[in-house]
Amino acid sequence: MSASFDPAAIERRIDESLAVTGRPPEGAAPTTAALRRSSLLTLVVVHPSERQAAVAARLDYLFGRRPLRIIRIETGHSSPTTVDVSTRCLPHPSGDEVCFQEIVFYNGPDGRGLEAGVWSPLVIRDLPAVLLWPGEAAGLEGFLERSDFEFDKFVIDLETEIGRSAPRDAPRLVFGTLARLARRFGPKAGPAPPVISDLAWRALTPLRARIARLFDPEPARPLLARLERVAFSGLPALSAALLVLWLASRLGWSRWRSSKEGLVYKGPDGRAIDVKLPQGEARFSIEFFAAGEKPIGFGRGEAWNVACGEDCLLAEIDHLTPDPAFNEMLAAAARFAGEAAAD
Repeated sequence: MSASFDPAAIERRIDESLAVTGRPPEGAAPTTAALRRSSLLTLVVVHPSERQAAVAARLDYLFGRRPLRIIRIETGHSSPTTVDVSTRCLPHPSGDEVCFQEIVFYNGPDGRGLEAGVWSPLVIRDLPAVLLWPGEAAGLEGFLERSDFEFDKFVIDLETEIGRSAPRDAPRLVFGTLARLARRFGPKAGPAPPVISDLAWRALTPLRARIARLFDPEPARPLLARLERVAFSGLPALSAALLVLWLASRLGWSRWRSSKEGLVYKGPDGRAIDVKLPQGEARFSIEFFAAGEKPIGFGRGEAWNVACGEDCLLAEIDHLTPDPAFNEMLAAAARFAGEAAAD
């Protein structure tokens, strides 16, 4: 490790390492610069030192699958900031090498590792830059206020901030956090806001698709306008809160208040819609109740794992375009966060 943060010196260390661990793409000049340019993007990761193992596991899954430059800023160290550089490569079926270029700043009390003037010169220009922030959203805002660097995409992980909250607290925390993000990064934040996504939201993609399929049959579609109750059981509180916000944004629900079982919304026609949140049930189920109809849903005892798997981050760096459903949810959160509870 080194205490020298000279970008040119760090680039030379990367070149020296690549000269040992990698070879340039087929047809390219045999230079380390060619290997650097073969990166897909730069992934900047900022996380506390206690989350090092979890972050490393996510990054290790990407190794050999995508060529990346990774700038990792690990906070919470007691010694002055240092930097370490390494590279590792694996052969790809195409015949090229798939290489990781890893630059790790162990940020100490001096805060040098968080300074944009230290890490941003190491971002590969003319390629996308993605920020992975597996921590509290408030910290993300503070980090960006200290930097004028423009990322192409932000990936957060609400599981870190809200995953252990009580079921009754989760909706309020989700609405508040996403509302702050909407103000900072949403469509109204500027002419070209960055893409923003969440690993917990990405993990719910199969479950959201399954809910949507419930209402694909023509006879089921009118039930959406007559919903009186939605019941979630056996899900993590965060997952249920995100699904509720997604439903509210898609179905035009407004003004919510807390209830004994969870939440009460108002539908577009003013009717009350009760939402039962999970209460620690052992069995998973999601059910929809419409006036005068039998409930429809799924689960009722089957297992469902809503954890974000190893491929979640891979999907995020492969998709740098906005997710319209997530943006709609951000806008809904901004509306709900400011609403007073109403009967």
